[in-house]
Amino acid sequence: MPETNVPGGHRAIPVADLTPGRGQRATWIVAVTVSLSIAVFVVFGVGSSTANFGEDSPLAHKYTEVLPGPPGTAPQAIFKDAWGTDSGIRTLVLYDTEGSASAMADAETHAIVTANLATHFGHVQTAPMKDYASGDMAGYDGVVYMGSTSAGSLSMAFQKDMLKDRTPVLWAGGNIAVAAVADRRVNAEFIETYGWDPATSKDSGEEHIDGVTYQGHSLTRNGSAAGPVLVPRITDKGMVDILARTTGSRTHPWAIRSANLTYIGENPLTYVDETDRYLAFADLFYDLLAPDTAPVRQAALRLEDVDAAASPEDLYAITDFLHERGVPFQVAVIPIRLSRTPGGDPDSWVGLSLGDRPDVVKALRYMQQHGGDAHPARDHTSVRNARQPVQRQFRSRF
Repeated sequence: MPETNVPGGHRAIPVADLTPGRGQRATWIVAVTVSLSIAVFVVFGVGSSTANFGEDSPLAHKYTEVLPGPPGTAPQAIFKDAWGTDSGIRTLVLYDTEGSASAMADAETHAIVTANLATHFGHVQTAPMKDYASGDMAGYDGVVYMGSTSAGSLSMAFQKDMLKDRTPVLWAGGNIAVAAVADRRVNAEFIETYGWDPATSKDSGEEHIDGVTYQGHSLTRNGSAAGPVLVPRITDKGMVDILARTTGSRTHPWAIRSANLTYIGENPLTYVDETDRYLAFADLFYDLLAPDTAPVRQAALRLEDVDAAASPEDLYAITDFLHERGVPFQVAVIPIRLSRTPGGDPDSWVGLSLGDRPDVVKALRYMQQHGGDAHPARDHTSVRNARQPVQRQFRSRF
């Protein structure tokens, strides 16, 4: 049988020569067992507690601390409630702060994501809806309310200001019927101002809604993850512009506008992917905050979260593919990565920096030399910082 070539110029023993005869079988099994034991000893080492590169490193000690007590008892991080550029358009983002712990966490996360979108235009202030006081919206160019839970307390002052102040308002999701049901006079004024009745609007129930059409584009929607959509009961079609419609078992208005109010019949942040109706939600910020913006069909290609654990071979291959086609791209680099030890003690952490991986650094330099724009993506860990302003991959209108 011919020999087999192996890397490094060595010759591999033919496979047939490895097959033991009857008298050699026991000896062969013992030899294999001993060889495996030696291999384990060589790979893992007697003095090494791990095979994970970077485990128990100085970085892991510097940036992690195991706190006493059961999971979930660690102190919560407190973030600022305002960010963005000091000049430019000012936006107020309101969100719910009531309901279950998970609902409150989701509501704040959705407010942060929404505010990050608004920072494209200027400065953003976030605040709980229940804390809204009469006249608060007067100091802003636009207001966004994310109605993420039906347990939220809607400020009556907010809806009254919306009706009289004429500040542009983008309302996504629930609670729009709360004030209407509680005060008939407010509901009557709402119908007169906007041409639809929130008190008698119904949600889509068990209907299958798999997408949204917006400005001639078909966007996806995960119906099982996103839930029902509120279908507005329009009382005066001449007053209401339908901006987007649902697709599926039936077609309903998904986003509508009348006077100063743009309403979306769901919270579009409950589920998001690359082709999701979230893109329509993001695009509506232009109408809310910068309606005179001219459409520019551009896109930015970004390679996300490239850290010290990246494969240099993959980085070279991606770079060559894009460079050969003349496609510029961004590379979001994580200088330091922290993660729990795979399959190990949950309190054990792996810490890696780009200084530990010169081959990755070399690949990053190659990317810069071939059309890539590398920049830090995070502060010092691979954990997503929710308040990090999003990169504007979608700068254009549809």
